[in-house]
Parts: sequence; structure tokens; C-alpha cells
Amino acid sequence: IADYVETPLYNQFGGSIPFFAQTPFGLDIFTAGIVLAIMIIPTISSISREVMLAVPNSQREAAYSLGATRWETLRIAIFPYAKSGIVGAAILGLGRAVGETMLVAMIIGNAIGTAAIPSSIFAPGQTLSSLIANEFNESVTNLHTAALIGLGLVLLILTLGINLGARLLVARISRDPARRETTKQRIKISSPTKTLEQEKSRRKMVIAMMMKQSLRRKLADRAATYMAIAAVLLAIIPLGSILIEVVGNGA
Repeated sequence: IADYVETPLYNQFGGSIPFFAQTPFGLDIFTAGIVLAIMIIPTISSISREVMLAVPNSQREAAYSLGATRWETLRIAIFPYAKSGIVGAAILGLGRAVGETMLVAMIIGNAIGTAAIPSSIFAPGQTLSSLIANEFNESVTNLHTAALIGLGLVLLILTLGINLGARLLVARISRDPARRETTKQRIKISSPTKTLEQEKSRRKMVIAMMMKQSLRRKLADRAATYMAIAAVLLAIIPLGSILIEVVGNGA
């Protein structure tokens, strides 16, 4: 990461952007952030998948019946319905990253004192969990031990708050479908019946819109698919290079 990611960023932006001003050496905030981001992907993706599966099939069927493509269905029918649950999944991933200890302690640089507050993402830092892990065995005074225990209490309260908030958001989207379906049925029953002429004109408008935007939708669907594949490849390539480096050094 230091050779292929941080150094080019430093050479390009180090003289103009303060966040990239410090010379990178690999053990810093940037490296820890990348590794933690990779670690929380399974948590966020699995919960987001469950949340999107909780969306009623009527939402998808309505979008498909209007001629929407797969990505348009996600954008106009699924994401608006499941956005609170997806936000909750992201917050749960944040809670997972906040509580990580040993990995962060090995790659964040473990700066001490005021240096633990970095002025650049290429500077070493410290987190609550890594500070407790690094100094607890070396605490020789009661004040030092009490301070570390206090940091543990702060970390516990912070983690509990993040996880409880995220769970509430996920539970909200999980229990809302039945209530929303009931509301839709009531509205449908109470709404007046449309006349045949209005229905025919509406169908003509929908068909004309579908024919007009068919090619553009196909192109947008293919572009979104290729972008998703490119994003997966960009995520896999760094992991593969790291694995090859580890295996090569181990051999």
C-alpha cells in the first residue's frame, strides 16, 4: 500500500492538500482505514441483502410492469423502501470497525501523546481499543490502570450506542412491510374506480414512454452492470496482491 497507493497520492497531492502532506511509510491512518473498510464489507453486505429481501415483491413487480430495468428497479422501488435498513447496516459496520483492536494496533502506527492526533492521513495514530491493548500490560500505577479502564468504559458506551441505533433502523425496515401493505390495501379499496377512457390513455402514455426510453434504459443497465463488475475487480485486485505478497514473503 505504501509503494503503490500512498506514494503516488503523496507525489500528486502532497504539496497542495494538507491531508496528504506527510511522507507515507505504510503504518498510518490510511492503511488502517483501508483494511477496516475491507473487513466490514461482509457485515454491511449481508445485512443490506436481508433488508432488501424484506421489501415486498409487489414493489418489484410494479416496477417491472412499467418496463423498468433491473437497476432502475433497485433505484426507484427497492432503495427508497430499504434506505433506513441500509443506513443501519452501514452503522453496524461502523460499530464493527470501532471495536477492532489487534489489527488496528498492528498497522496504525501507535503514536503516543499529542502525536496520536494526526494532521495527515499518512501519519501514525491511535484508537481507544489499540491504546488499551498496547498499554494495559505496561500500566504500573493505579492512575494509569484507572485511565485505561475509563477508556474501556467510553469505548463500551460508544459501541453500544452505535449498535443499538443501527439495530433500531434495521428492525424498523423489517417490521414495516406488513403495515405498509395494509395501508396500501386500504387506500386501494377507498380510491374511486377509474373510467375506461382514463385507463386507456394512461396505458398509451406508459407504452409511449417505454418505447422512447427503451434504448437509453438498456444502455444505462449495461453501464451499471459494467461499473459493478469493475468495482468488484478493484476490490479483489488489492486483496490478491496483498495475499501474493504475504505468501511470497512467507515462502
